[in-house]
Amino acid sequence: HLSGDLVRHPDILQTLARELDGVSKATNAAPPLVLTLNERQISAETEQVARALAPLLDLGCRIAVSDYGGDTSSFRFLIHLPVSFIQLDTNLVRLTSESARARSILATIQHTAQDLGITTIAKQIEDEATLQRLIDVGVDWGSGYLFGRPSEPG
Repeated sequence: HLSGDLVRHPDILQTLARELDGVSKATNAAPPLVLTLNERQISAETEQVARALAPLLDLGCRIAVSDYGGDTSSFRFLIHLPVSFIQLDTNLVRLTSESARARSILATIQHTAQDLGITTIAKQIEDEATLQRLIDVGVDWGSGYLFGRPSEPG
């Protein structure tokens, strides 16, 4: 997860890019790094975020957008950023089993993501009804208590 403050300091991101470039050259592989940003962070400053992340994206890092489909949703930033993953807003996920409107919004997001080659991820799936609705809409990946509770490290 990148903080909104971090993307306002491109010098730090350039330093990270130089370090990752060294690792990539040493291993002869692109860094398997996914940079996660909250939708609110990027919707207002899309072009600034794109410029700040460019050195990392040039190395093969990918972008995930979290909390998509929440209060401030916009498709606009998808024009400027090569987003690979969208983590759906957890409130939208919870509402899919009980609200036709939520399912319609989710279906629109899923359709757009599929057209753009973006993988969708639903978190906090807690019951079979929600899982089935997400499958029906075509959400790609999911996690939550339905699949298992977190365990203590051991």
